Order: sequence, then C-alpha cells, then structure tokens
Amino acid sequence: MKGKIETVFTAVSEWYGIPLERILGRRRDQHTSEARFVSIHLAKMVSKNIAWAYIGWYVDRDHKNCIYADTQVRAWKDTDKKFAAKLEQVARRVASAL
Repeated sequence: MKGKIETVFTAVSEWYGIPLERILGRRRDQHTSEARFVSIHLAKMVSKNIAWAYIGWYVDRDHKNCIYADTQVRAWKDTDKKFAAKLEQVARRVASAL
C-alpha cells in the first residue's frame, strides 16, 4: 500500500515541480499546500480501501487534516474550472505512473 501512496506523491511532486520532501514537510505556502492536498486526494482515490489514518501517517499529519484536504480539493474542483482541468491532468499523470 505504501508503494501506491509513494507513487502518487512522487507523480504529483514531479507535475507541480516541487520536491517530494517539501510536499511532505511543514511548508504552508499556497503552491505547496495545493500540491499536498491534491496528493492526499489522489492517494485516497487510487486506494479507496486505505484508511485516512494511513495516508496521514505517510504525510505526518492527523487523519482529520487528510479529510480536510480531500474536502477542499472536491470543493475547488466543483467551483474552479481551471483547477478542475489541472486536477484532471495530474490524475492522468498519476494513473500513468501506476
């Protein structure tokens, strides 16, 4: 399971042009946070049977933070067409990496 999550985070990191360590770190700038949120969202989409707590463990955050990230990405996707297009591109990149 860790391999799938790691692949998702690595693919998102490459797509956004942000080092994986920065996505997994504590930085809170908008670009890094967006990449982290998208990574968490896609990790859950790829492995629906994985627990939020496990994804949280991987990113060193509480499971509630992961649920919040997923909720935010869904809201952004519904309200922002540019973000929805970007998310689709990243999802394709992740799918090809798996």
